[in-house]
Amino acid sequence: MTGRSAYVERMKVQVALWAAEIDRLRARGAEAGDDARMKLSDAIAELGILRDGAAARLQEADAAADEAWDDMQEGFEAAWYGLSDAVRSVKDRLP
Repeated sequence: MTGRSAYVERMKVQVALWAAEIDRLRARGAEAGDDARMKLSDAIAELGILRDGAAARLQEADAAADEAWDDMQEGFEAAWYGLSDAVRSVKDRLP
């Protein structure tokens, strides 16, 4: 497996882990009080959108020609950091 292939596989695992974490956050948010649940609902929906964006960036990076690989990898990593920060922010708001 090339370095690129290994990277893509690791990131696919990370996207799956985010999906599971978002599901856990959604379940915890459903157990929160009405006010907290409403606030968290929008944030958790946003996490899903960010996760979908990261997954799309990863697919683009995987399909990119060798010449575009570095740019595509940078785009995925930017999405990765944004999603990581957003997940952490939602976790901090949970009761």
